[in-house]
Amino acid sequence: MTLALLSRAILDLAYLSLLITTCLCFCSTVTPTAAYNTNQPKPRRAFLSNVASSAIASAVVIAADPTQAANAATGGSVSSAQAIKVTPISHTFVVSKGIAKPLRENDATRILTNAKVVFVFEGEEKEENAVGQLLELVAMRKSSEGAGVTPGKMKLVIPPSSAGDTPLGNVASQNNIEIVKVPSSDYGEVLSSVLGSSSDGDVLFMSPQPSKGTSADARIVAECASALRLDVGGGRGGGVVSVLVNGPRAPNTLNIVEDGFETCSVLWYDV
Repeated sequence: MTLALLSRAILDLAYLSLLITTCLCFCSTVTPTAAYNTNQPKPRRAFLSNVASSAIASAVVIAADPTQAANAATGGSVSSAQAIKVTPISHTFVVSKGIAKPLRENDATRILTNAKVVFVFEGEEKEENAVGQLLELVAMRKSSEGAGVTPGKMKLVIPPSSAGDTPLGNVASQNNIEIVKVPSSDYGEVLSSVLGSSSDGDVLFMSPQPSKGTSADARIVAECASALRLDVGGGRGGGVVSVLVNGPRAPNTLNIVEDGFETCSVLWYDV
């Protein structure tokens, strides 16, 4: 019995000694000021780590939406211009994320054939033959139903006052393009009716109109898309696409982005 009590006393003393040692070590390393002063400077490693984390987070936000970031920095007015160098080999371009990139003519016609509605804007170098050639090539691509082309009909939407024997009307009749007369102010109601009576693969080409500038053209396209409840752009097909025919070319520049609006999805130049 005496030996057991002695062993128990020795264990209790050892535990008490360990507890006292731990408390003394803690008190010597942490002062009351350090424990409660939230303004104490952080170690350099932690400071650099926090700065790096903040910088990475900011960079991710800017990279995710550069147009939105630029809008915030400039008070909503974002513009960028680019000189479009046209050659016999490179005369069609696609616009994406504020940059115009060369695109094969075959791919340009595919984008236009797969849209629901196509707006055609003409630059200052207005040439009716250029639009006629564009319509003819797109019609040929649509009728061939090649790879990546949604089967369907191509329709040319013109104002009620337009005659059918115009150069574009002749191009339409020669290439089996149906002519539809629609008031330009009735995009929502009338075009919805036209699309409702069309098959899924049909595409409506709007009557060519002079370009009024990047932002003005983009607003027209956006209003039509909103009225028809369609997307703007031709990335996935089935949306509202715009094409600028013979816009500014090098050495002149084209406003790819103006007041936050991007120019036409496709740029088409004759050579």
